[in-house]
Amino acid sequence: EFIPPLDEAKDAGTVARVQTRLHAEGFLDRPADGRLDRATRRAIAAFQADRGLVVTGWVSPVLLEAIDAPKAAPAAPSATSDTAAAVRPWSLSALTGMGVHSAAGDLLGSVDDVLLRDRCAVAVIVRSGGTPYPTPLPWAAMGERSGLPRVVVAASAAEARALLNADPADLAAWRASRLLGGAAMRGDARVGVVTDLEIAADGTILGYRVRTPDGEITAPAGPVPLPDQAEDAPVVLLP
Repeated sequence: EFIPPLDEAKDAGTVARVQTRLHAEGFLDRPADGRLDRATRRAIAAFQADRGLVVTGWVSPVLLEAIDAPKAAPAAPSATSDTAAAVRPWSLSALTGMGVHSAAGDLLGSVDDVLLRDRCAVAVIVRSGGTPYPTPLPWAAMGERSGLPRVVVAASAAEARALLNADPADLAAWRASRLLGGAAMRGDARVGVVTDLEIAADGTILGYRVRTPDGEITAPAGPVPLPDQAEDAPVVLLP
């Protein structure tokens, strides 16, 4: 389902109001400027995913209502819930552009991309001020907070930035964004085009969003590892 944007989306004041809330909650890593650019649309999509809304990336009546509503306090885990909300998977589209924080709550930057090896996320590239840090952040440092990424290995922003500015690690890994637009194959048959990934809290790729001639489907990840990163045209093999 697609929610058409309001005419208000062109109004800088409305966009700035949305950006102010997104920045306050760590979805946008810069102050409000009233521009509905790509970074703002990614932040809107991340906010919508976190709130359980239809993810469109556009300003809509539903989004404005959610933006103006106070954030609900997290429910106390029940004995039978198994804390499912805390470990729900992240989609690549929602994760990209999300704010990354130190354990003390300082905003360090935003997720630029996810690095994959075989069928697991191993690190994230963090961008600050338009430039990626030289060292990827290990996936294990990402917190499990209802789908919001947080740095949990540092007690302060200074220590976290020191980690991100350390000597670059030699990671033979895929940029997850390279898989987007790749062919999804089942055997010798082309099913469609990969549009998104679902990643578990432990980094395992759970499945792919695939655009087919009949519409979008969610397909589980197959047992075959990702192709060699030297491949020009990534191919995802579905079970």
